[in-house]
Amino acid sequence: MNEEHYRIADLYKVLSNPKRVAILDLLIKGEVSVDEISKKLKLPKTNVSQHLSHLRLAGLVKPRREGLRVYYKLVVHEGLKKYDILRGSY
Repeated sequence: MNEEHYRIADLYKVLSNPKRVAILDLLIKGEVSVDEISKKLKLPKTNVSQHLSHLRLAGLVKPRREGLRVYYKLVVHEGLKKYDILRGSY
């Protein structure tokens, strides 16, 4: 095993949560605020923020502040290409 195997395994751990996958599906369409994610997925904002934190630490999303609102967008990531292949989105 090499370092790449560990990075891929860590990515899959992050993607193993269905709520995080649902968040990524929203972000594929473009930048979305935490409030919008919360409303669309019917999840508490605190829960959404925790999941976004995991996605951010994995390098999959990037935040942008605008006043009191925080918006997130997808980051181009090699792991997301593998995620797309797994979902059949290629």
